[in-house]
Amino acid sequence: MCIRDRSTWGMNLYLLYESAAGYALFVKSEFDEASTKLTQIQKAISTYNGFAKMVQLQAFIPFLAAEVAYDNIKAIQEGRISDDLRNFLTTNLPKSGKKVKFALGIQDNKLANKVAEELQIPCKNNDVIFEMFRGIRNHFVKFLKSEEFKEEDLGRAQLGLSHQMSRGVIADNVNRQDKHIIQSSALLEIVDKNLNTFCMRVKEWFSWHFPELTKIVSDNYTLIRIINLVQNRENLSDEMIDQLDEATGDRDLSQQVLDAAKMSMGQELSDVAVSYTHLT
Repeated sequence: MCIRDRSTWGMNLYLLYESAAGYALFVKSEFDEASTKLTQIQKAISTYNGFAKMVQLQAFIPFLAAEVAYDNIKAIQEGRISDDLRNFLTTNLPKSGKKVKFALGIQDNKLANKVAEELQIPCKNNDVIFEMFRGIRNHFVKFLKSEEFKEEDLGRAQLGLSHQMSRGVIADNVNRQDKHIIQSSALLEIVDKNLNTFCMRVKEWFSWHFPELTKIVSDNYTLIRIINLVQNRENLSDEMIDQLDEATGDRDLSQQVLDAAKMSMGQELSDVAVSYTHLT
């Protein structure tokens, strides 16, 4: 929500900055929207010392736990005012009278509209204010030096919030009960695809040695069991009929394999190649 009323020119501009570490309220005294240029802000935010002369930290309240940070950030995303934010603003902003003497800069449009509607606080957001927020984001830790706040503390707060938000997304997902089933089904499809690919490679390779076998046996599982048993077609003999029956489960099919092996036109296998046929 952007207020263009001239009565707010030359008055204090407060800036609400939300971070993983907590809420911070900054103030720019005697803000004049008409005379403040974007290039002036961009030049000032290039260094902390220059920007600190323009904007000062008014108040800071840390989030005491990742869960608290998640609840507050989620409320902002949904355009709601959390109890923590409501208390923070009402405690640290001047009391609004009949004549407004300040304005509040907020980055999120939905939140700005909600604050203006519920708390009766005039809100602003424009390019100049967004540029000020960019400066705050760049120098945020330096502003909090009096709070004994370090860069590592901000990193830990951001990491904790990201983990909490990930857990929250999963918990809020109405389809979460089906995720394991969907993932298991997808995994089975991948396994089945890989097995079919491996079987095709074995068929293609063993067909150089025993081309008739793939024409007789169409089932991949049965074919692999026969290859693993035979390894070399020269090993096939009538004495192996019972072992072939165990692999094929069909006496007629076993007899066809034996007969084809005796008349096969495939090439010979070397000892090294034979060792590759042993799949167990």
